[in-house]
Amino acid sequence: MATLGAMALDSGDGSFPTAIAFWLRTKSSFDIQDTSTDDWEVLLATRHDIAVARCKKAMSRCDALAHGRSAIETTLDNVCFRLNEPLELKPDPRDSVSLTREHDERVLTYWTTVPFPVRVGPIEVRVIDKDGKEKPAERTRPKWMPLLRYYRLSQAREDIFDAYRYMFLVFEAALQTLWPIQAGREREVDWLERAVGELAKRIDLTSYAPAGATDLVKAFVSSQYSHTGHIRARTEENLAFRIDGRMITRLVDVGQRVQPGDPIAQLDPQPQRDALRAAQAKLAAAEAAQHEAANNLERKQTLVQDGWATRVQFDAAQRAFLSAKAESDAAAAQVHQAEDQLGYTNLVADASGAVIAAGSEAGEVVRAGQMIVTVAHDDGNDAVFDVPASLMRQVSPDAIISISLTDDPSVHTEGQVREVAPQADPVTRSYRVKVGLTARPDAMRLGATVSGQTRMLSGSGVDLPATALTMADNKPALWVVDPASHQVSLRRVELERQDSSRIVVTRGIDGGELVVAAGVHSLRPGQKVRLTGDQP
Repeated sequence: MATLGAMALDSGDGSFPTAIAFWLRTKSSFDIQDTSTDDWEVLLATRHDIAVARCKKAMSRCDALAHGRSAIETTLDNVCFRLNEPLELKPDPRDSVSLTREHDERVLTYWTTVPFPVRVGPIEVRVIDKDGKEKPAERTRPKWMPLLRYYRLSQAREDIFDAYRYMFLVFEAALQTLWPIQAGREREVDWLERAVGELAKRIDLTSYAPAGATDLVKAFVSSQYSHTGHIRARTEENLAFRIDGRMITRLVDVGQRVQPGDPIAQLDPQPQRDALRAAQAKLAAAEAAQHEAANNLERKQTLVQDGWATRVQFDAAQRAFLSAKAESDAAAAQVHQAEDQLGYTNLVADASGAVIAAGSEAGEVVRAGQMIVTVAHDDGNDAVFDVPASLMRQVSPDAIISISLTDDPSVHTEGQVREVAPQADPVTRSYRVKVGLTARPDAMRLGATVSGQTRMLSGSGVDLPATALTMADNKPALWVVDPASHQVSLRRVELERQDSSRIVVTRGIDGGELVVAAGVHSLRPGQKVRLTGDQP
């Protein structure tokens, strides 16, 4: 039997040919044996920081790594929801141990890739019948949904802003479950307005309305699509020494302005001064040796011409002179290097700006490259936002963005998108967008929270899930359902945009037609399908 600490990777009888183990951020407070995921059994043990997933099917190491991690994440979601314990796998570097069967052998592989908790109390469920009487709630095991993942991450975050972001994703996922978006028929902003409107019919949301709002639904939707960000300098430079040493003084503090050439900090220069004196002394000795060798060479040359010395003696004198000259040149280079090292004990600003952070204090021993202060340059400012992909598709790249202070909308300015992150956040799937400001009002200080608004493009195509897309003769195509016969036919389409989750079809399909959104690779022309909601 293979074990990892006190956790068993297999049962000893061969019933689990595949297993994978990951380390947790914190130790578990419960013993868990979860079999809710098909063919997988997930184990957690009290006072252990290891999660083990065992599978009844044999699979490759890569498949075990992917599917086993998914099974563990699902179990952690359910544990957080049922037991209010937000466990989380350790972030990068992610270490794991897998046990697989290859060529009738068991292979054990080690994988590696390169306190203010935000919590809410246990969820209380109340059931009210049609007469308004409360009924005892049945404690049923929850079915896994994406909102459980976001809920667990919100409870595990130490940063309150990250926690709030994940909690909003919980809310959005819950709305999507209750009132799904009508793919191809409504934009995300229209869906959110409809879903919140349905929610407002069932729950009194008055206490959540912004101050002075007359239309709760529109105010809420506007607040979500008026995205919140913060002001940052376009260039933020970390100033650091180029050598190690003990910092004896720091001449600037956070908030102070600096100009090019202004002194920032100083290291103890005594070691570099001693090194410079030693290099200068070595240079003086080398120059004296060179002078002596030059005189000796001149004498040997005269003696050779008069026949009083041999050519061999002259060659030796010439070689001694060249060697002494090389040593003198090397000593001069060492003096120049020692002078540079002495100059490196003084840290100066190379651009105008404001000090926005300090990393070290006087008296500390610092390393080369260690941040001493961070200077925000005066070369412009950005408003930085985290924008969902669905919203980015509805905003023109050259749109004018209106930026205003969140706590004082009368302070406002404008800007245009300057930079968009090429890769989405792996959890929230949002993109970091930097909006270059045309001007920054004095009241809009660095780090201030701002809101951004712009006009969204009208839909120019049909928006569908990416799972609906297939290929026909290497061209994009969709399976279209005949509403009368429920038979499918393959139709080529043209795409305007495509990403990992959504596609926008501009030609080949009309609004109102039925398309297959899942399982498209197992269909054939003329096959009958059953629509969602039909009785089998």
